[in-house]
Amino acid sequence: MIPSSTRRSSRNGRPRRPSEEGNSGARRAHWASVRTAVRGTDQASRTPLRLSGRHALAATLTPAHTPTRTPATSTDHSTQHDTGTGTGTGTEATAPPDREPERDDPHTPLYLSVLGPVELTYRPPDATQASSGRQTGPLVISRIPRLARELLACLAAHPKGATRDYLVATLCPDSQSLTPETTLHSALSRLRKTLIDTTGDERTAEIIGTGDRWTLDPSTVTADLWALQATADPCTDHAPERRRIQLRKVVGSYRDLYAADLPGLWAHSLRETTRRKFLEIINELVALDVERGDDRAAVQLLDRARTMEPRNEAIARTLITLHLRAGHLDHAEAVYDLLRVELEAIDAEPDPRTRELLTAALQP
Repeated sequence: MIPSSTRRSSRNGRPRRPSEEGNSGARRAHWASVRTAVRGTDQASRTPLRLSGRHALAATLTPAHTPTRTPATSTDHSTQHDTGTGTGTGTEATAPPDREPERDDPHTPLYLSVLGPVELTYRPPDATQASSGRQTGPLVISRIPRLARELLACLAAHPKGATRDYLVATLCPDSQSLTPETTLHSALSRLRKTLIDTTGDERTAEIIGTGDRWTLDPSTVTADLWALQATADPCTDHAPERRRIQLRKVVGSYRDLYAADLPGLWAHSLRETTRRKFLEIINELVALDVERGDDRAAVQLLDRARTMEPRNEAIARTLITLHLRAGHLDHAEAVYDLLRVELEAIDAEPDPRTRELLTAALQP
C-alpha cells in the first residue's frame, strides 16, 4: 500500500504533464491499466520492475568522488526527456542505439516489426532491384488492413504457430459472420495480394503457412520480437560480451509498446509482458555496462528507459546513483525532479529512500 503520507490531495499549483500516451487507443488502454496498477495496493506496482540481485545497482553503487554542481548550460534535460537520446551526463556521449531494426536473418525478403506500430518491410535482393525498376532498398508495405496487421502481430508472438480456432476466437470475437473463419481467410488473401501487388515478388505470398497451425514462415519473414524472445536464457559468466551484443540488438530494434497501433483487447497482456521483458533487458544491459566500467553507456540506456517509463522509480533511482557516482549532482537532482512531477500526476510522491540518495551525497 502506498502510504497515505505519500499521496497528495492537491496539485499544489503544479501543471499536469501532457500525456505521453499519444492518440493511439491501444496506448491509452495500456497506460490506463498501468495507472490502475500504480494506484493499487501493492507498493511494488509503483516501480513495476524492481532491481534485485546483480541488478541492485542503486543499492551497491557509490559515488566515486564528492558530487559537484555542473554548469546549468551543460545539458538540456527537457530536450533529453522528450527525445530519449540524451545521456544527461554533461559530457560527450556515445551515439544512441540505432533505431533501425536489427535483422536476425537478412536473407528473408520480409521483416516484421511489432515492437511499436506494426510495420512490414520488404527487402528486395539486388537482382530484383536492378531488373524491376522498383524502389531500391527496403520498402515499407502500406495499406495493410487492420485484421491482417493483427494477424501478423499475433503470429509474431507465437513463433510455433497458433490454431485457426484460436486465431478466430482471439482476433474475430465480435464477427457477425456465421463462419468467422472466412473473415480470417479473407484477411490473409488480401494481405497476400497487397504484398504481391506492392513488391512484385511472389515469395512474399508465403508469409503465412496455413496447415494445422498457422505460422509465419521463417524463410520468408523475420520478426523483431523473436530476438527479444531469444534473450530468455540468462547470461553465462564466460560470455558476457556476447550477451551484451545480443541485448544491444534488441534495444536497437525496440521502438515502442508491442503492437502499439492495435486496439484489440487480445494484445494487452502481450503488450505488458513484452514491456516488462524489455525493462529486464535494459537492467541486465546496464549491469553489464557498469561491470565493464562503462557508466556512460549505462546512463544512456537508463535515460532511454526513463522516457518510456517516466514513473518507474527503480529506473530513476539507479540513474540518480550513477549520476552521483560521476559527480553530477545537478543531473541527479533533475532526474529526481522529473520523477516527482510524474508521480504528482497520480497523487503520489517518490519513496523517501530516493530523496535520501541526494541528501546523503551532500553530507560532508
